[in-house]
Amino acid sequence: MHLDSPIKKICCVGGGYVGGPTSSVLALKLPDVRVTVVDRNEARIAAWNSNNLPFSEPGLLGVVKTARDGNLASDLYFANNSKQAEIGFHSRRQNLFFSTSVIETMQEADMIFVAVDTPPGPMELHGGAAPNLKTFYAVIQQIGETMRRDFILVNKSTVPCGTAMETKRFLSSILPLDVHCEVLSNPEFLAEGTAMNDLLNPDRIVIGSSTTRSGLAAATKLADLYAAWISRDRIVAVSSQSAELSKLAANTLLAQRISTINAMSTICDELGADIIEVSRICGLDQRIGPNMLRASLGFGGSCFRKDILHLTHTAADLGLHEVATYFDGILSINEYQTNRFADRIIESNPITTESKTIGILGCAFKPNTDDTRESPATRIMSTLVQRGYFIRVFDPLVPAVKIYQDLHTALPGSSVLIESCVKVCSNVYEACEGAQSVAILNGWDDLRSGPIVMNGNNSEKIDVVRRINSFERCSGGMIFSKFNLSGVIPSLRKQQASTRMVMERKFDGNVLRA
Repeated sequence: MHLDSPIKKICCVGGGYVGGPTSSVLALKLPDVRVTVVDRNEARIAAWNSNNLPFSEPGLLGVVKTARDGNLASDLYFANNSKQAEIGFHSRRQNLFFSTSVIETMQEADMIFVAVDTPPGPMELHGGAAPNLKTFYAVIQQIGETMRRDFILVNKSTVPCGTAMETKRFLSSILPLDVHCEVLSNPEFLAEGTAMNDLLNPDRIVIGSSTTRSGLAAATKLADLYAAWISRDRIVAVSSQSAELSKLAANTLLAQRISTINAMSTICDELGADIIEVSRICGLDQRIGPNMLRASLGFGGSCFRKDILHLTHTAADLGLHEVATYFDGILSINEYQTNRFADRIIESNPITTESKTIGILGCAFKPNTDDTRESPATRIMSTLVQRGYFIRVFDPLVPAVKIYQDLHTALPGSSVLIESCVKVCSNVYEACEGAQSVAILNGWDDLRSGPIVMNGNNSEKIDVVRRINSFERCSGGMIFSKFNLSGVIPSLRKQQASTRMVMERKFDGNVLRA
């Protein structure tokens, strides 16, 4: 494949949260290009080839089925808060494939995307701050040993600044002399719960390359693919170093906003101010804007903590210790906020022989996803279990096995304690029944619209709270204390059927249909 030849086959290494959705949209929007996702994990590939995908993401199944199965697809909707993006296609041939045949797929590819996990490294190495690139370099090694034709490598994994240049040097040292390779940096800016909209209508596409003629030509090749559905003015071409650093910078800025508003919430709680009102006032300032200014239990997910640790390590490694301390403070506030909410639950609910059960609603780190990585809810549940509470848990998407796995990871060697103190429930009513208090740890719309409401400005909450003896609110979450279930249970029972119907309509197949 010469750089002036069209891209006909794409291989994506890694079928996780980035590789799967990205490849699915590429296939959807590029019907003449064969896109194959490869992964050594047979169970994951089997899931991609079924209707039970490896993880939940609104709208993903509809896109996968359209490109993978070649079915007629029309009127697919993707939820993104109050916005909806509609796409429609006529019958088409399949061009999206999922396979464990890694080497064979690589050998045929014109362009190879690398989308593998780069988690924090071991604690004994830089305190876990440096990213673990073992899997990334294993993939690069295999590509170098496999490829016997010209190709473009596109990295979507989060890596240290300078990795693209290092990868190019390494590949050049092991590839045959007649095989030419260009390495591009194409960071992802996806958010779980809105990933499909993020891919279909992104704020920007960043493509980093070398400044050589062939490097710029490769960047143009990738830009041409994205231009099939994205305006050229949103495709940004930069150096590979700037592209690599932009992902870390963006996540750090977003996390900083969350930690700042959470820090403000502690002051509001002490002085009697309302953090919702303060956030709204600040968000009306056009220089600030309203996004990411909602007080919470703290940020979670796979990226924020990992990327801030990465940037902290980079700053320290460069001798910029004041900068490293600043970045580290973002993480400290995040941990403090989560611990503060757990402490508030414990203070509000002293353990007695008669009552020590807490209902937990919401386990994922944010709405519209089943991702529990670094979820504040897991840390709060772990604290409660260690302090002797029984907990009853419900989340609309997170399966029981994942909740138990997370708790076992958080509390190693505590299997007996977890099994005896944690009950994963199948609905809101079951999680609330018998509880001394209920803590809402996730802003699911279905939890808001049910009998117990999280939204501080939602008038539905008032009717429920009147039937509860006492109510206490901690900025970033809700605690309903000292339940008088004789007044609340009839409301729960009445609304349970309608709540279940809403959830099935919303989450069945991960697609909202008209």
